[in-house]
Parts: sequence; C-alpha cells; structure tokens
Amino acid sequence: MNLLFVLLTLMSLKSYVTPEEYGAWGDGIHDDTKAVQKSFASNYPVILDNTYLVTENIVMKKTLYGHGTIVFGDDNISLICSSRNQKIIGITLDYKEHTGRMLKIIGARNVEIEAVTFENVGSFQSDGSTGMVYISNYSNSINFVNCLFQHGRSGKRTATSGVWISQNKGSCKNITIDKCIFIDFKNDNDADAIKVIGQGSDCYLYVSRCTFRECQKRAMKFQSRNCFSKENTIYVDIPMYTAISFQCGHGTSVNDTIVLNCSDASTINESRGALYRAILINQGSVQVRNLRIFDKSNISNAHQAVIGLNTLLTGEDNGIIQDVKIEDCYVEGFEKFIKTGVDVAIIDDLHVVNTKMKNIIDYNISWANARVFNVKVDLNNE
Repeated sequence: MNLLFVLLTLMSLKSYVTPEEYGAWGDGIHDDTKAVQKSFASNYPVILDNTYLVTENIVMKKTLYGHGTIVFGDDNISLICSSRNQKIIGITLDYKEHTGRMLKIIGARNVEIEAVTFENVGSFQSDGSTGMVYISNYSNSINFVNCLFQHGRSGKRTATSGVWISQNKGSCKNITIDKCIFIDFKNDNDADAIKVIGQGSDCYLYVSRCTFRECQKRAMKFQSRNCFSKENTIYVDIPMYTAISFQCGHGTSVNDTIVLNCSDASTINESRGALYRAILINQGSVQVRNLRIFDKSNISNAHQAVIGLNTLLTGEDNGIIQDVKIEDCYVEGFEKFIKTGVDVAIIDDLHVVNTKMKNIIDYNISWANARVFNVKVDLNNE
C-alpha cells in the first residue's frame, strides 16, 4: 500500500488538536500565543483543557471547546470569529482587567456560543469602549446560551458591556441571548450588560430567561428596532439608573420581566434611590407587558418613575413617542408611575391596561410640555 495514502488516511481520521501538540505550556504563566495560533490554524476543532496565556490576536477557524481558559495578557487583544458555522463551547475567556474587546464577532454567520464564561474586563483611562463580546459588520444568526458574563468596568469617558452589538458598520441580525447570567457591571460613565447601538436599523435581538445582578447603569440598552426582552429577571442589588432603556426602539417589547429586591440595594443613591427608572422609552413603538416590580420602599425624590418617556430629538420623528402599550403590570413603591422629560414633543397612542400599583406616591401622570393624543389609562390602585 502506498505510504502517502496511509499517511493521508491517518490524517483524515484525526478529529481535533490541542495547543500542547504545538508546544504550549498550558500553565497560564508562559506565553502560549504561537502554539495557540498554530492549533487554531490547523483546520481542526481545538480542545482547550488547560490555561493558556496569549499576547496577540487569535483567529478562529473551527469549533473551540473544552474546560480550559484563555488568559489575555495585554490590552486590545481579541479572539476573532469572522467566518461561518463556528462553535465555542465550555471554555473561559479571562481578560485579567485589561481593556479592549475580548471576543470579536465580525461578519460571521451561524455562530453557537454555549456555556462560555467571559470575565474581568477593565476600563480605559481615556476615550474608548471595552467589552466582553463585540458583534459587528453584518453578523447574522449568533446564539448565546447558558453563558456567564461577570466583572465589567468602565471609566469616566469610556463604556463597557457584556454583549455589545454595533449596527454602525452594517446591521447585525437574528441574535439570541438565552439563559445567560450577567453579574457585576459597574461604571463611572456607561456600563450595560447588553447594549445595541446604531439608530434606525433592524436588529432582531431576542433576550430571554436571563438573570442580571449588580448592573449599575442598565441591564439592557436597545438603540435599534426590533429588540425583544422576555422572561428576564433583573435584581436591583446595587443602585441602578435604568433597568431597560429603549432608544429609537420601534417594534420592541418587554414581556414577562421581573425587577426584584429594589429596596435591598447595598447602598441607596441619595438622589435616585435604589432604582431611578424601570423602563426608559426615548423614541418609537414599545410594548411593555406583564412587568413585575417588587419591594421598592426607599423613595428619595420625585424623579423616580416606573416608565420614563424622553426623546432623542433626532431624525424625522423628532420628539415623537408613538404606540406604547403597558399591559398587565404590577408595580410597588415608586414616586410616579409615568414621567415625561421636557424634550418630549408629542405622545400619541399610549395605552395603560389592567395595571395594578401599590404604594405609589403620585398616581397622576406628569406630561411636562408634551402634546398628548389617544391616551387610555386603566389603573387598579391599592
């Protein structure tokens, strides 16, 4: 039998590689960059079972799985996913409080990310943005399930996120985040567990059955159309600015969401209390259904509201909030139920249906200077 044929046959039976085959130490101390890069370039799935320190970008080509950890040894280093049909399963990505974007998904399609831990992203000292996952450039069909995102920081002029979806370089669509946990996102400026930026684009982001804890700024910020939150639980265990923010949120919705422990925040912000606003709607068509907010008894001033209505005053729809429905909700202990900002010009088609409130100081809705049309409010106050 031809020796070359035998070798080719044996090679075809190989199902995976490890960085150790290319000389990796796997101890998290020695620099394993070259070995990891070579294993990733092999066109075989890669198994990571140890801890690998890397100091340069790593580009994925095949499935990546195991119980090991990639430790990023410097700022602005990324694991890059930019092709089709990729999977990342079971590993940990640890940024060691460096700054940058840990996992970049750029123009990729059909990516499955399961049971992956993302942790320890630091903050820039000057302008810039940092994050655990950054998705851009027309990426499509990106799915996260059972992942853990923890310990994100932003500085005074920076922003950070667990999942950052940028629509500015091409619309990313069909992204699901399911049964994930987001813990400890704190900031001097802007920290969101999940953020979508890029007004006027359609995202089709689905966030479901996720848990948010210790999120100082926002759990979710949606700045694109068609973003959906369903069956999520948000704990206000530190002072929080807004649970969910919709900016240019046409076609978006919040369903079956619970906001818990509002009175148990470890430190109550003197100007905002434990939770400043539950929902902020800046523009567009938003539906809020079956929202539950419990145990908020620390009320510090009149700026607190369950629903805050403001506008970005951009584009042709300047100052218009239209077709907002709030249905089957239960709320405890806010200063006001709905409060509008002074920059709202028109509110058209606001329906509040079958909503029960308890311990609300002011049941009246503050419209500021807005012109209001087609408003129907059905409240069941205790």
